[in-house]
Amino acid sequence: MKRQNKHTPKHLPQSKASAKTTKTTTPSSKVGESLELQLGLAQMYLNSFWNLMGLAICAVDKKFRIVERNDGFLDWTKSVLQQKPEPGSLLFDAFPSKAGKELKQLFKRALNGEHHLADIRLDLETETKWIFVRVCPLFSASGEITGVLMTLRDLTEQKRIEAENAYNRQLYLTLARHIPDSNMFLLDRDGRFLIAEGTEMRKAGILPESLTGKLIRNIDGKVFQVIGSLLKRVFLGKNAEAEIEVDEKVYAIQLVPVRNESQKIYAAMGLMRNITETKQIERRLVESLKEKELALRDLAEANEVKTKLLAELRSQTEFLEKQTREDALTGLYNRRFLNMQLEQEFKRAKRYGNALSVVMCDIDHFKKINDTFSHQVGDEVLRTLGRIFKAYSRSVDTVARFGGEEFVLVLPETPKEKAAVLCEKLRTAVEHYTWSEIHPQLRVTISFGISDNVRLGNYEKMLAEADEKLYEAKNSGRNRVVY
Repeated sequence: MKRQNKHTPKHLPQSKASAKTTKTTTPSSKVGESLELQLGLAQMYLNSFWNLMGLAICAVDKKFRIVERNDGFLDWTKSVLQQKPEPGSLLFDAFPSKAGKELKQLFKRALNGEHHLADIRLDLETETKWIFVRVCPLFSASGEITGVLMTLRDLTEQKRIEAENAYNRQLYLTLARHIPDSNMFLLDRDGRFLIAEGTEMRKAGILPESLTGKLIRNIDGKVFQVIGSLLKRVFLGKNAEAEIEVDEKVYAIQLVPVRNESQKIYAAMGLMRNITETKQIERRLVESLKEKELALRDLAEANEVKTKLLAELRSQTEFLEKQTREDALTGLYNRRFLNMQLEQEFKRAKRYGNALSVVMCDIDHFKKINDTFSHQVGDEVLRTLGRIFKAYSRSVDTVARFGGEEFVLVLPETPKEKAAVLCEKLRTAVEHYTWSEIHPQLRVTISFGISDNVRLGNYEKMLAEADEKLYEAKNSGRNRVVY
């Protein structure tokens, strides 16, 4: 005897033999059997269709009691809710309280003839789940609403990916906005901008967000042409770089491939830096060296003059080297030297297991100081802070001007708790400094963010974390230390 399909109505005939048990039939009985057969087939097809849709489906009556549910709904409630709702039971009893209330509101609207869809959060005992729900009214043959049909799909993984992508995008934009004289961008395989941000674009009058979605080959400009020419190499799995000169400015362009979890290249990440100043210093250094070499060649016999020229050459070379590593206004190290030192200290801390703290600090309301008291006063504030930082730092520490009113301190063999003590001393010293000597009404405070998480993987991520802590300090009232 053949087993009856679990989705087949009981009134559906099971075999040809059973259909022939009555030898004598009438026209009316044949019509009845035909209708019953068609109804059974329709029910079987409907059930099969429900289970093939890949969705969890449930139908309830006007009192929200379960009338029908498919295998997908049963499997989902069993694995996620640890329940098996039976026909006749109240649907909302199977869900967490808050989610049940949200579902009930949707179902009430459906009973008024409305179609609705929503993302609903399920706060379970051990985890949080998300579901996408679509509800619509069920009608009788006469057009009367008899209940509600609900389809359900699990959104938990999609929500996780969306949250992760949003975080990564915000982190990328934050980094790009805080790298001076630079642009960062992502391009897909077709050369379409996925994201773009950078101070250099904005200086040139280009809104980075206006590039999103545009193909690079459709944008005029030598810079974009060069970037487009590098793409092919990147999608072959190689890094690509170039230097170009546009309107008396020199740019260094670097592109690297971005891979997904399966190591497939899906985008190219680019960094474009304005290196005009660096190039000018290099040229001056080369020209100076050439000039001194010629002078030394001509005065080879005059030892006294030669010695003098050599001393002059060393002095000028040291001066130029000093220019390449120091900030002209504050006398602190510049960003280029900071990156070199921070990379070395990070590697040393990783190799020997030593503590390392990176401090990001920023002058509170510095723009207001410039606007209220003049840029000359602002420059003097920066110079004074440079002297204060030097006075409180050790010889092994690196103190640098990061850009604008931002400073970075690199503190070897110092955990964040000890770094916080130093930062508090600096904060107090700045707050109580006699700023009235510069201007009678001038008051200056600074905020600090600290990171000592060497496990982040590289020093750039430590800088980013310190910047996030600085952001917290700013948002929580300024003039404070956050770590």
